[in-house]
Amino acid sequence: MEHFYIYDHGSKQPVREFLQTLDNVITDRVTVTEWKGRHADAQPDAYNDCLRRFREESRWIAFVDADEQIHVKTGQTLPEFLKGYEQYAGVMAVWVTYDAGGMLRKTPGTLRERFTRVYAPDEFSRTAGKLIAQAMFTDKMYVHNGRAAKGFIIADERGNAVRDYALMPENATTDLICVDHYYTKSYEEWLNKLRRGSGHARYSRAYDDFFKFNPDMTGHRENIRYRQKYEGDGEAIDEKSKKFRFVS
Repeated sequence: MEHFYIYDHGSKQPVREFLQTLDNVITDRVTVTEWKGRHADAQPDAYNDCLRRFREESRWIAFVDADEQIHVKTGQTLPEFLKGYEQYAGVMAVWVTYDAGGMLRKTPGTLRERFTRVYAPDEFSRTAGKLIAQAMFTDKMYVHNGRAAKGFIIADERGNAVRDYALMPENATTDLICVDHYYTKSYEEWLNKLRRGSGHARYSRAYDDFFKFNPDMTGHRENIRYRQKYEGDGEAIDEKSKKFRFVS
């Protein structure tokens, strides 16, 4: 990647403040937009603001979230890979979703180091992808797709056209490129994710989603509640108020 456009949607520690602790080699490659004010739908609104403001300085813009990482499987860098798709308005890369790997608490290390087990059955990864847009040929962004300019199409990794508004290509494959999606991470990180809320007006996460994607950890759910009720140790959901709290 040559540059990063970060939309800071109310971080407890502002991204600009954090960047001041880093070397200029990094900060010179980052543009931060503080995404404040009222938004009908904060996530697609941010995507379209980025597309409008920066389309003339960036040929390609990948619209991904902090829990998503692009994975090129051909041995190429992403810019090298995209040279084969310059005739399209964008490339849709499909999710491959990873579960918590049995982790209750956040541990040191990168996402790729910490989570290596793909959610199985991998139904969730076949429900959506993310767009790497050739900005000048993309008219509008949605959360998982975009609208191509007249005369162009958005393609999958095989060069097949992807319908407008489609969350992902039909008969999607992940042989050449995908988006590694670390949806739940650890149980502790899942609770923090719920506390932050959603940037999409028509979507909100449910507490039980964690156990849907981590069925092997269902037993821990009862252990967590037991500790919270009788020992005052661990994270738990307050069943009466349905609010989350961290008990140290």
